[in-house]
Amino acid sequence: MYKFFYLCFFIVVSLNGVASGKIKYVDPFIGTGGNGHTTPAATRPFGMVQPGPDTGNYNWGHCSGYRYEDKTLYGFSQTHLSGTGCGDLGDFLLKPYVLGAPREPLAIDKKTEKASPGYYAVTAGGVACEMTAARCSAVYRFVFPEGSVPKLLVDNQWVIEGWGDRPNAEIIEKARFSASPDRFGFTAYHRSNGWAKGRDTYAAAKFSARWTKFEKLPDAPGEAGGRYVFEFPRGMRELEVRIALSRTDEGAAARNLEAETAGRTFAEIRSEAEEEWNSLLGRIEAKGDRDRMKSLYTALYHVFYSPNMISDVGEKPYYSTFSLWDTFRAAHPLYTLLVPERVPGMVDSMLRDGRKRGYLPIWTLWGCETECMIGVHSIPVIVDAYLKGLVPEIDKKQTMELIDRSLSWEMGRRKEGAPLLRRFGYLPADLVEHESVSRTLEIAYDDACAARFAKAIGDREMELKYTKRSTAWRNLFDKNTLFMRPRNHDGRFTEPFDPFALAYGNALTEGNSWQYTWHVLHEPAAFMELFGGKTAFADRLDRLFRLDEKAGGNSVLDVSGLIGQYAHGNEPSHHVAFYFSLAGRPERTAELVREICEKFYFKTTPDGLCGNDDCGQMSAWYIFACLGMYPFDPCGGEYVRFEPVIPGVRITPRFYFTR
Repeated sequence: MYKFFYLCFFIVVSLNGVASGKIKYVDPFIGTGGNGHTTPAATRPFGMVQPGPDTGNYNWGHCSGYRYEDKTLYGFSQTHLSGTGCGDLGDFLLKPYVLGAPREPLAIDKKTEKASPGYYAVTAGGVACEMTAARCSAVYRFVFPEGSVPKLLVDNQWVIEGWGDRPNAEIIEKARFSASPDRFGFTAYHRSNGWAKGRDTYAAAKFSARWTKFEKLPDAPGEAGGRYVFEFPRGMRELEVRIALSRTDEGAAARNLEAETAGRTFAEIRSEAEEEWNSLLGRIEAKGDRDRMKSLYTALYHVFYSPNMISDVGEKPYYSTFSLWDTFRAAHPLYTLLVPERVPGMVDSMLRDGRKRGYLPIWTLWGCETECMIGVHSIPVIVDAYLKGLVPEIDKKQTMELIDRSLSWEMGRRKEGAPLLRRFGYLPADLVEHESVSRTLEIAYDDACAARFAKAIGDREMELKYTKRSTAWRNLFDKNTLFMRPRNHDGRFTEPFDPFALAYGNALTEGNSWQYTWHVLHEPAAFMELFGGKTAFADRLDRLFRLDEKAGGNSVLDVSGLIGQYAHGNEPSHHVAFYFSLAGRPERTAELVREICEKFYFKTTPDGLCGNDDCGQMSAWYIFACLGMYPFDPCGGEYVRFEPVIPGVRITPRFYFTR
């Protein structure tokens, strides 16, 4: 392992000489098919809005609202998730049309469909549609068939729901809609209770033309959002719609719209988006054939799609969409290298959330805590940034208190079981309902990061407390079977035991014991000794990649991208191939990294990802593979080095270190 020492309090990135034109290599359709769950919606880097197509709803395949395979669309909403395993957002759907019922889907002319960073276009139902974005605003240009009567549906009830386990009427709790008196736009609001509960979203929109007719469509039973149809003069060919969002109120949305779009043409806003994307994408320089460049820069594009800065124009940056169970592993370490100027804002946002709720973020979306997944993996992100000198102004005492409370308190959701961890040194499978093994292992890593922070700030008491707790993983390792196993409160491992069973005994998160046994990120040397040393460990680990690709027990959609029992399509496996380097077999690491990339990344088609991109984590793994380094232990700045899968890839920003 090689350590990158951050010897400064501030890192300033010089953009002089940043390469331009990288967007030509980005294909936003990669990952929109299969199980990638990405979206081709237009956006700015880390933008609040993502105007783009919604081709489906109410099922796992449409978590982003779009699948490349679909032949029809319902319209264009303003917000989209990229690569998640749950669905939400999809606010304020717009559907331009000339024929058919307002809610009838439009046929897509796939030959006309185009997407690039900051831009999306398609002809649907005979209407040519294109859209671009500022950070808080979207701009649409619709061209209607000659001689037609242009219509526009604004759907304030539509919100993406990725599982379909509730009627749509239950998702929007309350809403309002007002057509502007000057007849050139509208304001709107709704509170949604989808994946993120109590999510307030406001909109302000302007049209480039007056409407001749306006009506509200009848609501279905229980609906609160409302659907509205605007009709424009017959023969009018072009309509431009500008819409901005806010979490504050309609007035803030209107101010965002004015600040970002007033006096700018569609072409100018698109050009600004492209320049912003080119600037960030240019922070990595590479040479190679077009398919390799396409895979690399599309991955980098996906990494910068989120988290989303959801503060209003002129406000202090506030980020959300933190898929931390996924992104703490590689995406956030990559941000510290490629966009260090963004990291203080991300950390500050997590700490603000922590002070507001009493515990640090788990999985936040638009400022709401979904409490999805396990662990408190904002902790390694915060500690990593501190150890690298990127957040020198952090309140050390308050941060330590938040970390301690997040790992010791029940957090209101009764999920992590802190009292049981304190009593038994692990989560007993017969006393907790779900994920006892996975939660024990993941929290042990958070504890290790808490101990590192305590040591760095000189808090000896907390350092000792969390260093001791971080060894909890040892209590679930069965030396007889060489697996991590669920264990009851009396100390006995549960029986019968099947290491191939997915979610075995409800003790494992999206995986089986073959996949989760290796989840010791902070004490690899001690872990390898339990197998009898590095050689025996490497031999055992090699079996993982040579087993049959079979699984038992429950079906888990996220367990995909298999090489033997290694599952690259899900995050708990992402560090595993790099264990070989730590065990003295770096050639096996290099061999597996190459194989993973050839099977699961080099395919530059819509189904080119082997699993959910998970807000850029899958893509971040690939970027590190191209750089020839990986943050096996993602907190602190240590990297395993290996032969890059794309020779000559390098980070181009120049860093200035000051004390």
